[in-house]
Amino acid sequence: MDLRRHWWSFSTGAIALLYATVSLSLPRGYAVIAFGDVAILLLIAAGTAVLARNAVVTHGQVRLFWALIAIACLLWTACQALWTYYEVGLGRDLPDPFVGDVILFIHIVPVMAAVALRPHRPHGEQKLYFSTLNFLMLLMWWLFLYAFIVFPDEYIVTNARIYSRNYDFLYLLENLVLLTVLGISAISASGAWKRIYWNLFIAFGLYTFCSETMNAAIARGQYYSGSIYDVPFVVSVCWLIGTALLFRRLEPAAEPLPPDGGRWISLAPRLAMAAILSLPAMGFVALFADVGPPRLKQFRILVTLAAMLVLGSFVFARQYLLDRQLVR
Repeated sequence: MDLRRHWWSFSTGAIALLYATVSLSLPRGYAVIAFGDVAILLLIAAGTAVLARNAVVTHGQVRLFWALIAIACLLWTACQALWTYYEVGLGRDLPDPFVGDVILFIHIVPVMAAVALRPHRPHGEQKLYFSTLNFLMLLMWWLFLYAFIVFPDEYIVTNARIYSRNYDFLYLLENLVLLTVLGISAISASGAWKRIYWNLFIAFGLYTFCSETMNAAIARGQYYSGSIYDVPFVVSVCWLIGTALLFRRLEPAAEPLPPDGGRWISLAPRLAMAAILSLPAMGFVALFADVGPPRLKQFRILVTLAAMLVLGSFVFARQYLLDRQLVR
C-alpha cells in the first residue's frame, strides 16, 4: 500500500483513536468538554480551508460546487464556534433555544445546491445566474419550512418539547434529501466523479447517523461535548476532508452528457413550481388545522404569504432570464 496516497486515511484513524481515548479517559467535566469543543472546532475549520482551496484552484461549475460546500462548512464552523463560546468561554450550558440551531439547519442547503449543479457534466450546460436562482429558491424553501414548523414553538410561544421534536424531524428529513440527491448523482456519474460522490455520500451518511444518535443521547440526558458519541462525528468530518483531498489527486474531468440529460435540467423548474403550489396547502393547514395559540396561527399565515411573494419573485426572475436567452 502506498502510504503517500493513503496518508489521510491513516490520519483519520489516528485522530478518531486519540479522540476516543481522551473521551474514555477523562470524566465528564469542563476538561473533556473543552477538549471536545475545541478539537471539533479546529477540525471543521481545517475542513473549510481545504474545501475553499479546492474552489480556488478549479474553474466554472466545479469551482462553484466546492465553493458552496466550503460555505456550508463555514456555517458549520460558525455554529461550532458559538457552541464552544458558551461551553468553554462562558463555562455554561447552551441556551434553549440556541441560535446556532438555525445555522446548523441552513448549512445543509448549500451542499444540496452544490450537488444539484452536477459538476461532472459539461460546464456550459446551464448559466451561472440560473444556478444562483436555483440555490436561492432552494434556500428560501428550507427557510420557509423552518419558519413554519420549528420557529413558532422556538421563539413565538416557546415550547421546548415541541420545537425540539419538530427540529429533529425536519433536520433528519433535510439530511435524507441530501443523501438521496448524492446517491442519484453517484449512480448517474462514472469514473472519478462517481468516487467523489460516493465518498460525499458516506461522509454525510455517517454525519446523519451520528446526528441522530447524539439527539437520542441528548433526550436521555447522556450526551456531553467530548463524549464517545462524538467519535463518528469526527470521522465524518475527516471523511469530508479526505474527499476534498481525493479530488485533488484524481482531478476528474467533465463527462459527456447522456441522451436523457435534459430531464435533470427540466427538473429544477418543476421543483420550483411544486414548491410554489405547496405554499397554499401549508397556508390552509395553518388557517384551518392549526390548534395552537392564535399567535402561532397568525405567524404561520404571515410566513406563508411572505414565502409566496419571495418564491414567486424568484420564479418570475428565472422565467424572465430564460425568455431573454431564448430571444437571443
